[in-house]
Amino acid sequence: MESLDCIKSDLVKTADHLEALGKALNGHARFIQARGAHPDQIDVDAHIQALAQVTEALREVATKMQSSLCPTVPNK
Repeated sequence: MESLDCIKSDLVKTADHLEALGKALNGHARFIQARGAHPDQIDVDAHIQALAQVTEALREVATKMQSSLCPTVPNK
């Protein structure tokens, strides 16, 4: 059971890291736009969106792991 807790913890840490990376990339994208760079040179927004999707997926897996580790006991 401890290894599943470690995996869940790693998933959450990775999601947190990717979320921070997405925020940093968002700032970078705004900087690029402010400098007048052509938006089609690098599609940073697509990378930010992809990071957000992966982050959400990791958090969903971690949540499902929690649910399966601690199943809800129905009220009697």
